[in-house]
Amino acid sequence: MKASDDLRAAVRHERRIELAGEGLRFYDLIRWGTFVSTMQEFGKTDEGKYSGAGTLVTDKTYPYPIPQSEIDYVGGALTQNDNY
Repeated sequence: MKASDDLRAAVRHERRIELAGEGLRFYDLIRWGTFVSTMQEFGKTDEGKYSGAGTLVTDKTYPYPIPQSEIDYVGGALTQNDNY
């Protein structure tokens, strides 16, 4: 493990603790590329099993749709995310 890995883990933990309840965790998980794995792990907890949260999350379920006007604007260089 490199020192940068330790720093990354520390920053992620700090943001998780300091910003709890402020609605920013989702965007951190998306930015860090850990949304799917985090939600799937949550689905294995007692609370996740009870609520069903995270149990159906895959890498195909979370991206937002790209507005059609943006796809048209770039001449089709973008392709729509799956499931939209």
